[in-house]
Amino acid sequence: MLKLTAQISIYTQDNKIVEFANIAECTITTSLHTLTDTCTIELPRKTAWKNNRQKNITDVIRRGDRIEVKLGYNNDNKTVFKGYLKSVSTGSPVTIECEDNSWLLKQIKVAPKYYPSLTLEEFASEFLSDFEYKMNDFNLGETRINGETTVAGVMDYFIKNFPVIFFFRNGKLYGTLASTMLIADEEVNTIEFKSGLNVISDNLKYTLAADVNVQIVAKVILQDNTKLEVKVPEDATDAGIRTYFFPECTTKSELKQRAQETLDTYKVDHMEGTFTAFGEPFTRAGDIVKFYDDDYEERNNKRFFVDEVVYRYGKGGYRQEIKLGTEIHG
Repeated sequence: MLKLTAQISIYTQDNKIVEFANIAECTITTSLHTLTDTCTIELPRKTAWKNNRQKNITDVIRRGDRIEVKLGYNNDNKTVFKGYLKSVSTGSPVTIECEDNSWLLKQIKVAPKYYPSLTLEEFASEFLSDFEYKMNDFNLGETRINGETTVAGVMDYFIKNFPVIFFFRNGKLYGTLASTMLIADEEVNTIEFKSGLNVISDNLKYTLAADVNVQIVAKVILQDNTKLEVKVPEDATDAGIRTYFFPECTTKSELKQRAQETLDTYKVDHMEGTFTAFGEPFTRAGDIVKFYDDDYEERNNKRFFVDEVVYRYGKGGYRQEIKLGTEIHG
């Protein structure tokens, strides 16, 4: 019989280690498309820690402490979250709000500055020397930082205005174009899921190629900071927008050709959505999942990058809500 088990370790700033396993609820959201992964833990105000001694947890932990969360069954726990305490409530139950290593990025101040031209690699070398990172050498073009902000604030601006994503995996910070992956040098697992076996429910949607309604926006920033853009098809209505940068292109005609080639990759039968699975097999954002369903053969043997995972642990059991990302062909 499977028994839910957890291990929470908090490393305080005065060199204490607080460990406990009795938690009421825990929700962790991790995604490739948001800078910050989050963790919320609810636990009794008086909880057993350090050889079952009862003590108010709020007396010994505080904002900025490091935390590691391990969840699983029968003490076969996997590390689901590492980060820092953002806030600790004083109510009952006690609620601990946490953020991953992006919390550190929010502590690094950035002064106003102007860059005639800036790449992700140049930005990282200037501000992220204390981090292990891997950046796509994407050219952001002319960049102006207005007003006092933080490294995280600048990266959020990049995410909103360029097709780039930033995420931590195994403590390493990645910066890449939203249409590519940069984690080949890390351990990426391929995990199989089957409806009715380790999949509890799903809202997956299968779309035929003829019904795909997508518009490709192709952009490039030339060396003189001239910005070129084309849309294919130009007259799309209610279409899903997909933005790509093609730094190798120098003319609109070249952009249009690349946009059409990219659109052709979307004009295939495809599947999207989320499914809910048990806590095992453990899956992380950036992993690859294979899906099978005896009732819907068109879903079978397809591979997808995982865009997002929400872990829910508590009275209702241990669940993973997995969001499918880009389908892997070939």
